[in-house]
Amino acid sequence: FEQQLVVVVDRAAEKARLRQRVTELERRVGQQYRFESMIGDSPELQRVQQLARQVAPTDSTVLLEGPTGSGKELFAQAIHQASGRQGKAFVAVNCSAFPKDLLESELFGYKKGAFTGALSDKKGLLAEANGGTLFLDEIGELELTVQAKLLRVLESQSFTKPGDTTPTSVSTPPVA
Repeated sequence: FEQQLVVVVDRAAEKARLRQRVTELERRVGQQYRFESMIGDSPELQRVQQLARQVAPTDSTVLLEGPTGSGKELFAQAIHQASGRQGKAFVAVNCSAFPKDLLESELFGYKKGAFTGALSDKKGLLAEANGGTLFLDEIGELELTVQAKLLRVLESQSFTKPGDTTPTSVSTPPVA
């Protein structure tokens, strides 16, 4: 009995140490993605930062525009960290990196048996980011049918996975 008690106490202590470490790492990551950590002081950058700070506390969907490499994901991270969702997931998806037929399954997930090869349920990225932020990079590369499905998610805050009959609710304001 004493040996079992020692094992339980050791596990509890390890769990406490891991929680403390995770908290510290989350704090460090949060500091890395703050508006104050952005390099530059041009009037344009300051104006965009001010707009992003204003939208961050809301649950609005945000559209970030700019060429590749202009810092859209950095802004999305900063908005996430300045929001009430900062303790939740930040999921970044490069829409141009997925084959067109695979991205829909990755975003929405599916139920076992929905199609050939669906051997088990798959949780989609929308559900993974639930309560947090979903960053959709290169959203213009999505097929129009998938864009329409995403619009429906924005409007209704829910979607139905392929092979499922029950809608999945999400409260994830995407940043695109």
